[in-house]
Amino acid sequence: MKRNACRTSWWVAGSFATAVLAMGTGSMAAAEGFTAYNDLAWGTGQLETNITKITSPNGGSGLPSTGLLKDFTTGLDTGITLTVTGGSFDGSAQAAQGANPTTGDALAIFDGMVSGLGAISYDSNSLVLTFSGLNPNKTYDLAFFAHRNDYAWDRASLVTLSGTGGSPINMSSVASDNPNEVGGVIFSGPADVSTRLPADNDNGYVARWSEVKSGGDGIVVLTISFDGTMGNEGRGKYGSAVRLIESSSSSVRHDLDGDGKADLVWRHTNGNAAVWLLNGTAVPSSLGSLGGVSSAWQVAGVGDTDADGKADIIWRNTTSGAVAVWLMNGVTMTSVGFPGNASTAWQIQGVGDLNGDGKVDLVWRHTNGSAAVWLLDGTAAPSATGSLGVVSSAYQISGVGDTDADGKADIIWRNTTSGAVAVWLMNGVTMTSAGFPGTASTAWAIQGVGDLNGDDKADLVWRHTNGSAAVWLLDGTAAPSATGSLGVVSSNWEIRQVGDTNADGNADIIWRNTASGAVAVWLMNGVTMTSAGFPGTASTSWEIQN
Repeated sequence: MKRNACRTSWWVAGSFATAVLAMGTGSMAAAEGFTAYNDLAWGTGQLETNITKITSPNGGSGLPSTGLLKDFTTGLDTGITLTVTGGSFDGSAQAAQGANPTTGDALAIFDGMVSGLGAISYDSNSLVLTFSGLNPNKTYDLAFFAHRNDYAWDRASLVTLSGTGGSPINMSSVASDNPNEVGGVIFSGPADVSTRLPADNDNGYVARWSEVKSGGDGIVVLTISFDGTMGNEGRGKYGSAVRLIESSSSSVRHDLDGDGKADLVWRHTNGNAAVWLLNGTAVPSSLGSLGGVSSAWQVAGVGDTDADGKADIIWRNTTSGAVAVWLMNGVTMTSVGFPGNASTAWQIQGVGDLNGDGKVDLVWRHTNGSAAVWLLDGTAAPSATGSLGVVSSAYQISGVGDTDADGKADIIWRNTTSGAVAVWLMNGVTMTSAGFPGTASTAWAIQGVGDLNGDDKADLVWRHTNGSAAVWLLDGTAAPSATGSLGVVSSNWEIRQVGDTNADGNADIIWRNTASGAVAVWLMNGVTMTSAGFPGTASTSWEIQN
């Protein structure tokens, strides 16, 4: 590698704040990496801030049947169009039917965002929701809910996802009271493209899929059809709300080939770099050498810098301070560039998409305690930079991840003296608010950050000096929604990475045995390790780069 000719001298320690003012904030794509809500059966007086009200063209509701979804946080158009066909909605007669969710997944997903009131009639005329304009290189989370407020399965609906280009994961509510299915289930498993929901939904069941990708046409379709007891077709009333989340970057930060599975980047003591493409606990699906790199260059992070759905490798020159980006396609480096330089008094401390544009960004820390951000744009110069001020040296950056499911990564700090954990909620180069989820003994260290339970919120993986491992499921700046112990693990095993290795929507824990070189993967579901396996072994001269 050679140093970029376009030096960013404004990064010299002491002149950073002035440089930020000179550069301005840059331009940001405001509606990439969004959460959007649509009320399918809206009535006067119901919630309407930063949501859309697109519904059936039949019934004379007076509402549009097609339009652009809005980012719930900003109110800006997302570029995604929702078109509704079939069904029938009469706003004057049906808007007050149904009820808001009071429990279950529906309460967690929709409460306070859209009203659960309203019902759409259909029998043979299925309700069809067509989402167009999706980015084939991004992943989406799609959820559907309705509640007629007269609980019954004899007028149930079948919610079916179609038109996808990848392998969506069915994350719908788990029910035990469905009379027509063995064991009461409402869908057969993670690969099922359909979910059966009661037309009247006291338990707050939702139909939901994660890791949704469109085909090349940018379209996915959700169809709600009658699936109750014959003779009750005319009583099939369903259709209150949908939520669509566009992932702010590659759905998995370490996913080098865009298959939704975290991969491993390796570095040898002789400077060689290599890649394993992981497939859960199985043997890697592919291995690749990236050649030798000067020891002056160190891997500073792995993440999608250009929003193509594939993670890239970010390097730092420990002598010159230069930053380099290798754009990756699986085991192949397709191109390289140099976004800029910084004084070696600045260190890259975290990688994550801080502004929701689908591109990971850099979080920096200076030896004087100052923190700062670069918003990356592939191999180009940063689209914006910002100072976050000086932070006491007692606080160290422990990770970067989206803790509140707003599509923007946040900064997680740890006080090395008191053990307190702090979360800075971020919006690009701005810290919008801060909070303290909890405190742990300093014998515990944060070893990884990732969404372990599939709620789109980054969680913490801990390790104790005695070998114990544990999990905190984060909820923004609030106290953890759950905590759990993972038991004691031999000190020969060290946590090297947290990422979704099997594309089930839950991040997993990747371990390395420092004596044997073996790699182990723990498949996770929240605070529970569901299974474990050993993808392979490498000489201890090779180290996993996070």
